[in-house]
Amino acid sequence: SVNENANINDTVITINASFQYPSQYYFIKESVPNIFTIDPNTGVVRVASNLNHDIVPVYTMTVVAIWSVDPTRNSSTLLTIYIRAVNKYRPQCMSISNPTIPDTTAVGSTVLQLSCTDADTGLNGAIV
Repeated sequence: SVNENANINDTVITINASFQYPSQYYFIKESVPNIFTIDPNTGVVRVASNLNHDIVPVYTMTVVAIWSVDPTRNSSTLLTIYIRAVNKYRPQCMSISNPTIPDTTAVGSTVLQLSCTDADTGLNGAIV
């Protein structure tokens, strides 16, 4: 998984084929093109575009490794990358009242009411 605020070129994972000789790596059937890149020589998968958990929370793609000695020998695996949501927005609160609190106010009395919203989704948008 990778945070949705990851920087372009951040490393996500390294794919490693266990061929005896060097391999070449590439993606096929990406769910969304150009979101991630893979170095054909090292298998390092990097972020190539801005990520947004609210729009696409998971990407699935097929990675193929080709044996450099015999390109007809290859292997593939399914790579799933989960995008972790981050808290992007601060809660916005608006006071509904502007109280004057007398000295005689009983303990436990309500003295202020707030109305708050948060543009984040899921747990990051929960206001407790």
